[in-house]
Amino acid sequence: MSALLAPERHRGSRPPLKVVRGRRQRAGRLPFLLLLTLVLAAGMAGLLLLNTQLQSQAMEVRDAERRATDLSNQQARLEGEVELARSTPELARKASALGLRPNLHTVYLVLPDGTIVGEPNAVEGDELPSSVIKTPEQIEQERRAEEARKAEEARKAEEARIAEEQRLEAERRHAEQNPPAPEGQPAPEGEQTAPEGEQPAPEGEQPAPEGEPHPEQQPVDNGGQ
Repeated sequence: MSALLAPERHRGSRPPLKVVRGRRQRAGRLPFLLLLTLVLAAGMAGLLLLNTQLQSQAMEVRDAERRATDLSNQQARLEGEVELARSTPELARKASALGLRPNLHTVYLVLPDGTIVGEPNAVEGDELPSSVIKTPEQIEQERRAEEARKAEEARKAEEARIAEEQRLEAERRHAEQNPPAPEGQPAPEGEQTAPEGEQPAPEGEQPAPEGEPHPEQQPVDNGGQ
């Protein structure tokens, strides 16, 4: 028995069918943008806080370095003051300020028997003036005293100069008011002088008239007595 093929149907009027996949649902962009903005803001805030923290620590470091420098300078200054206080001139100055003076009469104490070698004598304080170191207060007092002395000398010199000028001015005015008389002219009234060899009559006695001898010059007649 033979099989016959079935006649083939004509499909030219129907297009071939394909499987169509469903649409993918895309996520919204707004949440993503919000998340990105939050991440960027958090990063910027973190950087700002980190920068602020670093600057604060840098300022603290600078302050600590400045304090360390100040303390180092203060330590150096105090060490210098200690060295100055321990120096021989400073000790001598403080001793002089306390009234201590060097003693030229040296006395030795011999140990262990306690023998005294030398004769102890009190000092007057003026044996070695160059060894006495004056305090700043004493130096200031001496300076003020010297300035006062110079001012007093200048005042006296100024007074003497003014007195001399006044004396010269008085002499000049007297010479202008009483000029000297010319030679051969009588002196001004009240200033005439008696001729040489003649003295003015004493006060209370009248001059004798002309031709009459002075009472002291009259001859005495001793024959009638």
